[in-house]
Amino acid sequence: MGSAFGWKALPGFPYFNHQVAGGWLSLLCIALFMMRKHIKKVFAGDKDKNAPMSYKTVITGMVFGIGAMVISVTVAGMSVWIALAFILLLFAMELTVTRIRAELGPPQHEFYYVGPEYILYTALGSRRLGGENLTMFGFLYFSDRTLGSHPMPHQLEGFKLAQMVGINSKRLAAAMLIAVVVGIIFSLWSLLHSAYKLGVASRFLGYVGIPWESFRRLASRLQYPRGTDYPGLIFIGLGFIFSLGLILGEYVVGCFWDLLGISLGMETYGFYED
Repeated sequence: MGSAFGWKALPGFPYFNHQVAGGWLSLLCIALFMMRKHIKKVFAGDKDKNAPMSYKTVITGMVFGIGAMVISVTVAGMSVWIALAFILLLFAMELTVTRIRAELGPPQHEFYYVGPEYILYTALGSRRLGGENLTMFGFLYFSDRTLGSHPMPHQLEGFKLAQMVGINSKRLAAAMLIAVVVGIIFSLWSLLHSAYKLGVASRFLGYVGIPWESFRRLASRLQYPRGTDYPGLIFIGLGFIFSLGLILGEYVVGCFWDLLGISLGMETYGFYED
């Protein structure tokens, strides 16, 4: 199709990352649609005694958490509206990865270069973003670089395991919060200690390679500014529509199979459930 329409001449064709970005945005919308009744209960103030914490605490924590992240990157130099868009897209990506983990169970969540930075850069371009926002994108490169340690999927899996074996979920939530604080302190210390002891250039290639990737890209964006990537936006839309079509197609086929089973009386003989 690309050859027939002359798209192969486009410099970014087949826009693989753009299609993937559109795909996960589509999965997000489907997840939110399927969660709509639960989300309504959460904001209505309903109570669930089996939940790790009250819905009120969850909403308060989410608002303060997102607000704190927005303030931190804004103080560092990012525009408020860009910071808000970036953090909300990051939160949306975490929700999507968590749903993929819950349905498929992959231990590695490979979301390389299809996250908030990529989407915002495609939509706005380096000219509109400006040097300060682009520089902060460079420092936030860790949020969209082969990240297999998204915390939300592991937390959800932990709560599910706790439910299965009868562990108190509230105590587990408290343990997770403590582990986050302790983990941040000791991981930062251990990385610095090992780097100074063994040498960065000789034994810690990640210290050299990943910043080189990030700031080389930043230098290119600053030296050669560009506007909105309209072909990229189109392929994000195509990825969104195609993924949505696959999900809706599955739903239609499922409905057809249900009607076929009922009409043939398959549920009477146990075939329907099989």
